Amino acid sequence: MNLFKYIILLTILCSSGIAKSQDQYIITYSGKLLSASMTSRLQNEASDPDMLKAFTEIISGFEVMYSLYIDSRKRESIFIEDREYGLDGPPPFKQLTSYYKADSQFYFEDLFRGKKFNIKDTPKNLNWLITKETLTIGNFTCKKAILKDDPFHTIAWFSEDYPLPFGPYIGNGLPGLVVLLENDYYSIQVKEIKKQAIPAKVVKSMAAFPAKQGISLQEYYKEVKPLLKTMSQENIIN
Repeated sequence: MNLFKYIILLTILCSSGIAKSQDQYIITYSGKLLSASMTSRLQNEASDPDMLKAFTEIISGFEVMYSLYIDSRKRESIFIEDREYGLDGPPPFKQLTSYYKADSQFYFEDLFRGKKFNIKDTPKNLNWLITKETLTIGNFTCKKAILKDDPFHTIAWFSEDYPLPFGPYIGNGLPGLVVLLENDYYSIQVKEIKKQAIPAKVVKSMAAFPAKQGISLQEYYKEVKPLLKTMSQENIIN
């Protein structure tokens, strides 16, 4: 290969990499157990300020770091756990991974009271109510959306500064990137956004998700409602 052909080939390869990175994002999220609902329950149960402080510190010490990989051209994303800090045993509720293909399907896995659930359904069954309420989270101006008929009482704060219908876990199908996702037991918030090509091993993993099987969202809700009722009657502080 002569020098001229080599330069042309190198230019094409570089251009391809740049074009790909313009369509792809890697977004870091932090997941914690200390949601607004959990904080309220602790405040109601704690008999004195020192006890409240101690239990708050224990629960806030648990953290899971995730990465959300987005391919905006293909309109799909995958949400993967990177690492976990804190608790010695499994938490009562934890998101494991999720996959979203706009207008086609969503799939997620979570761990609830030691039982793993695999859920697969269509985006039309994510019934979001977008409100007029706004909130500034870091540098993001966000709008509030409530997932209707959800026993976990999921709330998503999304930003139209990034008009991407993606987010962590079940936070998909909104007109902007989900910056903060909260339910009664968990909260997940953006830490960093990079416009960067998705690694090949993640692309391979993403390609495998459409073939995965799971129960429907409504079947999942039906199974977890008795567990949620039991948890609501239990004290966090024993």
